[in-house]
Amino acid sequence: VSTQSTGLWFLFLMADPPLLSTLATEPDSPERERAPSSQRWVAGLVAFLAMAGFSLQKNALSEYFVERACHDEYGMACGDLSKHDRDDANSSSAVWSTLAGMVMPFSFSLITTVYLSVISDTIGRKRVLLFNLLVTSLSSGLVLTLILSSPPQWTFLTVTAFDGLGGSLGTMLALLFAHTADTTSKENRTTAFSMLESIVFLSAAVGAVAGGQLKSHLGRNADFIALVGLKTSALLVALIFVHDQRERSDQPLPGMLETFAHSARLGLSRTVDSTSPVENSCFFLVCMFFMIFSCSSGAGSLMVVYLKSDRYQLGDVQIGWFTSAQYLMKWFVLVGVVPPIRRMCGKCAEVGLIRAGGVVAVVAITGYILAPSAWVLFAAAMAEAGDVVVIPALRALLSIMAAEEEQGTVLAVVANLETLANALVPLISGQVYSHVGHQTAFMVLVLLGIWYCLFSLRLRTRGITVDVRSSYNWHCPQDNCKLTRGTYSFSFSSELTHDEVKPHDEFKPQVDSMVDRSHKPDPEA
Repeated sequence: VSTQSTGLWFLFLMADPPLLSTLATEPDSPERERAPSSQRWVAGLVAFLAMAGFSLQKNALSEYFVERACHDEYGMACGDLSKHDRDDANSSSAVWSTLAGMVMPFSFSLITTVYLSVISDTIGRKRVLLFNLLVTSLSSGLVLTLILSSPPQWTFLTVTAFDGLGGSLGTMLALLFAHTADTTSKENRTTAFSMLESIVFLSAAVGAVAGGQLKSHLGRNADFIALVGLKTSALLVALIFVHDQRERSDQPLPGMLETFAHSARLGLSRTVDSTSPVENSCFFLVCMFFMIFSCSSGAGSLMVVYLKSDRYQLGDVQIGWFTSAQYLMKWFVLVGVVPPIRRMCGKCAEVGLIRAGGVVAVVAITGYILAPSAWVLFAAAMAEAGDVVVIPALRALLSIMAAEEEQGTVLAVVANLETLANALVPLISGQVYSHVGHQTAFMVLVLLGIWYCLFSLRLRTRGITVDVRSSYNWHCPQDNCKLTRGTYSFSFSSELTHDEVKPHDEFKPQVDSMVDRSHKPDPEA
């Protein structure tokens, strides 16, 4: 906590340069109108650089601990060992790679993500994001230092735990999604989240492929040097180009226990607001998110060992391409499927995506059990990539349900659910796979997916309310005015000219017609 406070106060002193804060201080300028769109692109760039660094670090640490085990236990390089000895080295190194790459940073980030994301609702996203990226960049630099000096393996645990104190991956994603929510209208939030989610998968695919290429062409430490450069670049991009879209609150910062209590109340709330566009509670959506994400995480964690088994006998290179292809398919689904469906289906899009994704997950994971060959398994994996449509849809519904000043809080709940699933589900499914069998492990995931599908049948939405006075797209030829925002179009007659009508003026026009291109017209809406 002391380390976080020191870093945060350091970032408070880093005032935004005047030229860079123009977008946030000139609401009437053309640049201001383009700010939300440009900020979504900036968030995507930061996510790409940072996620590619995280992916590189995870794979590079895993390979380093394998090589370290080969040298320490056999005194030889892994390539010179027999298959049996190499498999033993892989098994003995798995504990260290799991502890350093996942357990330590994820365990600490479960605590810090809540605190950092909640205070970002008060002090703004940028300063907290800079603190998060600064800590993770320093942690990567320390990892590189350890690689060059070859100290005892336990020292890696302290360095990656330091990364967790800064929030690690969970805080970064929560802040970037919250920043995207700040710059996106409610009716477009699913599409915006889908695009940002697609960048996460694209960067993971790039990191998975690039690590091996860098190591083979530029040397054994090239991937560690690259990940430090990527995370530092993400920090610089955030420092220069990220601009908070919400005004900072004058309220004092909440205490850590207070943030935990607030986050728990929001995530476990079973009340349904009559004005909410979702007819289900926040807790209901949280349970659905954890179930479907656990299915995806569990299947992904078992895939590598499943492909290496005697049933398929694929090598490391083939597995690398297999995994990257699935990541790219998820990217394609998020970019090429979700946005068109959202535009065509209107308010029913989220419900349809959430239900369809669950069915896809159940069918595809069943295909993993029955696949007679690696090619059939590959086809099932490409189909299973379709279940990713659920993630941005559920994340968007949770964001829409929460108040604008609670976006960091609710999206921190989602980020911690992802962290918990990534930490616990692979561990549990791996034990079932090793001690019971691969069919049982995948069958448990299928049953969880069926349970999710039954839950999804209870999901209901009412549509999203649009405040006419907050819209600003006006078109008034002569005295017939037309106002448009998102999928909604209002037409009315008014004696006010275009120059006299302002976005936040109080007025009561006589509405001649209202056309909602997403569902049936309702003049009383």
